[in-house]
Amino acid sequence: MSSMFPAHTLRYRVGPQFLRRAADAFADVVGGRSAGFPGADLLRRPATRHEFGEFTILRPAADD
Repeated sequence: MSSMFPAHTLRYRVGPQFLRRAADAFADVVGGRSAGFPGADLLRRPATRHEFGEFTILRPAADD
């Protein structure tokens, strides 16, 4: 299960088409079409970052 946590002011900067772009991006991540790269979340925990222009999807880093 995935969650969407937009920035506080994001709702004022995007139109309703944003939800479609976000859904397509999540489909790309889940479907393996976006490999992502190592990074960290806002709490500096390891995460995989998937960049999509106006937004980023963070996934917990895979355990080795």
